[in-house]
Amino acid sequence: MARFTYIAFVCAHPGREEEFDRWYDERHLADVARMPGVVGARRSTVEWTKSNLGATPPWRSLAIYELDCDDPEATITAIRAASGSEMMPLSDAMDRTGMLQVYGRDRPDNV
Repeated sequence: MARFTYIAFVCAHPGREEEFDRWYDERHLADVARMPGVVGARRSTVEWTKSNLGATPPWRSLAIYELDCDDPEATITAIRAASGSEMMPLSDAMDRTGMLQVYGRDRPDNV
């Protein structure tokens, strides 16, 4: 199997940051980490952003998931399908506007 890194940049609705942080840290990371193919999960607070494409993105949270799978798109599709279900409830404190998700194949010299 190959290793991939899946990153989600997100933010909370204004005034709901504490609720968002509590949900993400206490519930969501563990929910995603239980999904088949996900072998690690961690979250950071965005301290600085820069974009040459226009306005600075509003993200204040970035989640990094390590995937060990043959098909990262299938793993991510399964995560997205579970999102909002009983097994992976979402918080309405999360602002999905401008959310960015990316994945990349880990380079062999990094593994």
